[in-house]
Amino acid sequence: LALPKWTEPKNNQGKALLDEFKFEDAAIRFEEVKKLEPTDTKGYKSMAELYMRKGVYVKALTELRAAIRMDSRNALLHANLARALQQC
Repeated sequence: LALPKWTEPKNNQGKALLDEFKFEDAAIRFEEVKKLEPTDTKGYKSMAELYMRKGVYVKALTELRAAIRMDSRNALLHANLARALQQC
């Protein structure tokens, strides 16, 4: 019997930590989301946001490209990719 993954609470925790500039703790939550749901773009999008806030745009691009491979029609992912590319 598979346990429910419930990634939304972890992702929300990560976002709250990100808002408090607790980047390492936020990254741990986002990586947990990616591990629990590797085919869901949520964790990748959140990690990209973290990297963009830190100014590490190359890593943000990697996360966004991975998310776009999973959901190529997601306009927000493409907009974030364009925003990250402008900073490189």
